[in-house]
Amino acid sequence: MYRKGGLRSAEELQRTIVDIETKYKAELGRAKKKYETDFRELEIQNENLNRANNELAKANKSLAGRVKVTRAFVISHNKPLVDPCISASTEFSVLTVAFFSNYFLHNLHDLLEITRVYQRRDTPSC
Repeated sequence: MYRKGGLRSAEELQRTIVDIETKYKAELGRAKKKYETDFRELEIQNENLNRANNELAKANKSLAGRVKVTRAFVISHNKPLVDPCISASTEFSVLTVAFFSNYFLHNLHDLLEITRVYQRRDTPSC
């Protein structure tokens, strides 16, 4: 009797082990497929991001070149047209006159605008 009961217990244990192995192999297969799919998706995302990064790098390089050209243009057009024979004091005087004339023109414009506002105020409305 012990032999039959022991044999039955061993067989049941063997079936339980096989069931557990089958269950975990199936779960392992699902997990493996899931991770492979996730890995493929990440590879595709990586390729897309690398492509976008390369395009942005090209655009950045192009913009840097355009900035360099623009900067050179601005620098070349902002150089004062000064005769090397003119002394520094004369150059300073010219710059001072240019500054103050610009300053006074700006203030004159403001004064004219204020005058117009007051004239509108003082004009009787019908």
